[in-house]
Amino acid sequence: MDIPWRPTLIVAAAAFVIFLIAKLLPRRSKRVGSASLSAAKARLRDAKTNRERADALCEAGEAAISGAFGSTRAAAYFMRAMRADPTWEGAVLRTEKALSPRRHRLLRKMMWRRLAASPWDQEHAAAVRAVATVLAHASKGVRTEAAQAEFMSRLVAGETLPFKQ
Repeated sequence: MDIPWRPTLIVAAAAFVIFLIAKLLPRRSKRVGSASLSAAKARLRDAKTNRERADALCEAGEAAISGAFGSTRAAAYFMRAMRADPTWEGAVLRTEKALSPRRHRLLRKMMWRRLAASPWDQEHAAAVRAVATVLAHASKGVRTEAAQAEFMSRLVAGETLPFKQ
């Protein structure tokens, strides 16, 4: 059976061009959750303290992940919230609640960055402990990060490090 290659190639090229046009055109439908995201952004503009700013950013992250905006955009809002008030463990817990069902790898990456950026002093102790708890929970099922999960669970339990006298 001999299939003519020129018409087949033309049909395949036309299908590819139609696919590209469909992907590149902007979506006309109104995104779900845009009203709640707009409300969170308005709260962010009106925030006076760092805690209010972090709370509004967490609300924006939750709105972004529940809508059609994607988890990457939500992760950006949550990272901004953790930077806005680095002593507040609520941002860490809200990040875990929003990202743990879907994006374990993104959650672990964010928590390691937060842990690296946090000073280990008494003022930030609650936030660091919350990050360690999230990392211990998020790394439990991952086979390659068993040592990291063990370290985090020991840190959360309050065991002292062997080199600290």
